[in-house]
Amino acid sequence: MAKQGKLKGCAPLKFDGVKISGSKGSFINGPLNESKEVISGFYLILAADLMKQLPLLKADPGFNDAAWNIEVRLILKAEGIN
Repeated sequence: MAKQGKLKGCAPLKFDGVKISGSKGSFINGPLNESKEVISGFYLILAADLMKQLPLLKADPGFNDAAWNIEVRLILKAEGIN
């Protein structure tokens, strides 16, 4: 797929992480739970400390007027992929 120009990038994600849920400035941080929700987009952030990036993610405009969730996961290093 990469040779055909159809695959722009990929990497597996670790199963653990943090879920940020909130609406109108009220936030809850917690562990990830298995869900049937669909991932509709992503941020790729280079950071030395995951927890220090949470304020940046809480600035997402989706939190301004609706219930919104962001899952934060680390990229898993996998030989042959990344």
